Amino acid sequence: MDWNNVSLVVLGLTAFFSAFTVALWIALVIWTFRDMRARARDAFAQLLAALMVLVLGPFGIILYLILRPRETLAEKYERSLEE
Repeated sequence: MDWNNVSLVVLGLTAFFSAFTVALWIALVIWTFRDMRARARDAFAQLLAALMVLVLGPFGIILYLILRPRETLAEKYERSLEE
């Protein structure tokens, strides 16, 4: 068994999973910003939600899902039309 080949495989897998984790983190930040844009008009709230996910990572997305407004602006508008 050649340890150089094993270390190259481990290094390659580590690089792959690190890149995947960073890409997932960035995707979560973008998704959070877009979702908050659909739920609030306040630009500060949108930015704050995205920064929370950027800084706190997985814990930030859990906090965002707990704290986000229940309905989108479109749903609020449709409900107001029905009333």
